[in-house]
Amino acid sequence: GTGTEASLSGEFDLKAEGLGGFYGELLFSGADLNAWLALEPDGVFHTRQPAPLTIERMTTGIPSRDFQGRVALRMGPRVPLQLRLERPSVKALGGRVRSNSIELNFDQPINRFEVELEHIALDKLLALEQAPVQGFGRVSGILPLQLTEEGLAMENGQVAAIESGVIRYRPGEEGQALEKSSQNMGLAIAALRDFRYESLKARADYAPSGQLDLHIRLMGNNPELFRGRRVQFNINIEENMFDLLRSLRAGQTLEG
Repeated sequence: GTGTEASLSGEFDLKAEGLGGFYGELLFSGADLNAWLALEPDGVFHTRQPAPLTIERMTTGIPSRDFQGRVALRMGPRVPLQLRLERPSVKALGGRVRSNSIELNFDQPINRFEVELEHIALDKLLALEQAPVQGFGRVSGILPLQLTEEGLAMENGQVAAIESGVIRYRPGEEGQALEKSSQNMGLAIAALRDFRYESLKARADYAPSGQLDLHIRLMGNNPELFRGRRVQFNINIEENMFDLLRSLRAGQTLEG
């Protein structure tokens, strides 16, 4: 037999204010969206123009606020989701995280984009580690990210201090045992108890498993040691971000 297929099409405005909820591990509140949407006869659904999106507060374990950007999307029966964020920006860790554009086409095996860190406060960044170390100063950097079927990854992210600052390490039991393990280690930990750095640079690599590898180079001095002579430290840190964010999310709210 023969027949005809009915199709539905049209345009409509979507205005949402003060939305709150969660998406995966993202918790958010105060979301406003103003979108002009269209449904084509072939079933393709898309924004007519990039839609303004703002979010007052959000967290994945790292509290952030005042997200703003424009979002465009396109999807349909034979069109995998295409999502574009134009100039997204959010305040976090005493500074700002932003990007010129994030384009995700889920028909592609790899989606690449860059995220910029601007004037991140070192004390807030180190507080995430929940380790006996304090820091004062600010860092900026560029994180080249890629999203694949396995998840999010990064290779050769670069972060550096934009000003001189201070690192103060207060070793716990494990650190004190390490301090006594050798003379060189003892001197290194002693220097880091009050280290005035003039240069701080870090390379970051991240795997979809959550494994973060940091290679940090510090240059500066402790005024009380080596007659204040300048010394350099190379420090390697391995951290599973899934475990860290899970511990940070425990009991966390969006208040304050």
